[in-house]
Amino acid sequence: KSVGKATFNGKISYTEVLERTVTSDLLFALYDPVVPAVRHASCNKLFEAMMAHKPIIVSKGTAMADMVEKENCGLVVDSNSIDEIRKAIVRLKEDPELCYQLGANGRRAYEQKYNRRIMEQRLLTLYRKISRKSKRRM
Repeated sequence: KSVGKATFNGKISYTEVLERTVTSDLLFALYDPVVPAVRHASCNKLFEAMMAHKPIIVSKGTAMADMVEKENCGLVVDSNSIDEIRKAIVRLKEDPELCYQLGANGRRAYEQKYNRRIMEQRLLTLYRKISRKSKRRM
């Protein structure tokens, strides 16, 4: 089903998601920050964009927005403002160097802070700390 230049493809495999991510120009993670789980979550799409060297547009008022601003790997918009979203897309379309730089910043952050090996170690360290605290309480 198509609307203008957008096409709804239905359900696709995660492998195909990653293939499309790598060949895309830009990724989006636009969620309503009013929902507490959304406000505090960092979705896979952000890390996929970083891994693929792609800029991302995310919603203001979320943990993802904080990370995007910290790593300078995308743009932050009010997800309820069509005008802000449109301006962000046009800005990136008209400035390929900005797109490249945001993608490069994301890739660097992914390699240095957020890749699977590093995140696995962080998680294991956290589990060890929790386990030690639980044993002390017993």
